[in-house]
Amino acid sequence: MEKYVQVHYENFKSSSELSHNMRTQKEPKHLLKLEDRLPNVLDLESRKKFDKLLNEAKQKNKRSFQKTAKPNIDAVVSFSDFQVKENIAKYGIEKYNEMLMSRMKNVAEEIEEKFGMKFVSLNLHNDEGHYEDNEIIYNQHCHINFLDFDFSKNQRVLRTMKKKDFIVWQDIVFNHFQDLGYKRGISKSEKKHIQDFGEAKERLNNEIEELENELENLSIKELQDLKIKYKNDKLKKRLVDYVYRFKVAEKLHTDNGKNLKRIIDTWEKIQNDNVITKEEQKEFTKMLNAVGAKGKAKSVSKMKVSSSTK
Repeated sequence: MEKYVQVHYENFKSSSELSHNMRTQKEPKHLLKLEDRLPNVLDLESRKKFDKLLNEAKQKNKRSFQKTAKPNIDAVVSFSDFQVKENIAKYGIEKYNEMLMSRMKNVAEEIEEKFGMKFVSLNLHNDEGHYEDNEIIYNQHCHINFLDFDFSKNQRVLRTMKKKDFIVWQDIVFNHFQDLGYKRGISKSEKKHIQDFGEAKERLNNEIEELENELENLSIKELQDLKIKYKNDKLKKRLVDYVYRFKVAEKLHTDNGKNLKRIIDTWEKIQNDNVITKEEQKEFTKMLNAVGAKGKAKSVSKMKVSSSTK
């Protein structure tokens, strides 16, 4: 029987997604029948807390929050149906909810301490699931929301993190819940809820495992081609898209690092020569644009070029 606990995340542009977490929006379609729902534990101040912290972060570093920024990190900790039922039978739902929320707070605070993003709120959902042969299958999960900003460093956090960092998230969650009989799950950021993950594994079995291994060795171009190939297979397309986005982000991080070194070297040369050539001006402008420093790029493009070097 499955006894996993696992974590995955998505990030969003604003606090609007918190309406789902707080259950203040229209009821989603995947809720259980009213009589089968267990009590949720909700923080109805979640959205207000997030907006307040976001405003404070913008005061610290407004440039970190452009229109395309997605500073709302929604980490979802999911629990297997079998072990949920075991614990409810053992402790009762009220006591079990208290135990979960206490541990969830510890998880959130440890992630905040180790990685820097600001912990905002917790919302435990016990009202989602589905039915199999008239049996209730609970999709119990808790949303931990963070603001993607480190107030001690005045910078965003998520874009600096590596794949191995999310393995640490999974370790943190397991360490806080193993005493309740849970085993360590495998984090899959491309899966929104554990139900999706379970259905994918059941349906694809060995095929999906082979695909996961193959994707790690594919180039960005090959992954783009696969997204087209699997355009009608939602689960495979999501898996390919997840690996594709990770590799693109990793390449961008590497390319930016190389560009920054070239920028520094070029600037030092210009300073030492006390002159900028037309070729240096063109290349320098290009490098600055590549790392998003468009204002500085514009200034460099207007720098006076020595007549002897034009």
